[in-house]
Amino acid sequence: MAQILKFNKVFKNYGNTSVIRDLNFSISRGEIIALLGVNGAGKTTTIKMMLGQEIPTSGTIELFDKNPQDPEARISVGMTPQNIEFPEGILALEILQFIHAHYPNPFSVLEMIQKFELTSFLKTKASKLSGGQKRRLALALAFIGNPSIVFLDEPTTGLDVESRKTLLNIIRDYSKQGKTIFLTTHYLEEIEQIATRIIFLQNGQIKADGSVNEIKNLANSSETNVTFYSQFPISLDHFKFIESIEHENNYFIIKTTNPDALIYELVENKVPFRNLQITRENLESAFIHLSKGN
Repeated sequence: MAQILKFNKVFKNYGNTSVIRDLNFSISRGEIIALLGVNGAGKTTTIKMMLGQEIPTSGTIELFDKNPQDPEARISVGMTPQNIEFPEGILALEILQFIHAHYPNPFSVLEMIQKFELTSFLKTKASKLSGGQKRRLALALAFIGNPSIVFLDEPTTGLDVESRKTLLNIIRDYSKQGKTIFLTTHYLEEIEQIATRIIFLQNGQIKADGSVNEIKNLANSSETNVTFYSQFPISLDHFKFIESIEHENNYFIIKTTNPDALIYELVENKVPFRNLQITRENLESAFIHLSKGN
């Protein structure tokens, strides 16, 4: 796949404080990339450098083979920030039309209105919209220029469940057209649904870079949670395949590396369980594991 963005030995300092240390990665067309990390990991600085809003202290960044500060590079970029504010006195429709006019090959205004369900507030002043309405308008503005790469910072904040589902479908469909999505979000279950790749930052460095499954595999993924309810007192001390166990009010949570063997033991020992559930490590587990420096 063609590469559209490259980081080569990028460092970023603010005074004597090192924020980004030796970033090296590239982004290709059609990827849906999630940038993860705890607060202060360097996510915002990384995105600002991608967009040409910050200049690296050393190293190089190429966006469409150009410096990200070059307007010709940014003409193929769409983005929406985490915090959204619009100028006073301008209608939602007027903002759509204004941004639409700045791109050489944009989507139609009507298509964005329909796709992001903006009809009910087009004649409302954008600054007076609710948080969810502002978010939907901002997302429409991010996509309206038909960009090759879209940067989305916490894109589902303020959206209801249906609007979130709509956005995730839009992202999937957009990537199928060979377009790239680069996003940050605290909703890890959404990343599990759509991301083709995760970059995990810690202390300004890449701690992990891979698919969702590859990232999960870094976080003790050999362990599985087996949970069940038993209304009778039971002892599991002699069981061979238990790594750890928690129980409260007859509800048991067992970590094991061999769930099949554990369940066989439960049955063989006639443990009176019900509501049995088996849960593999999820992305949240991996996030916590990596955040602790493991």
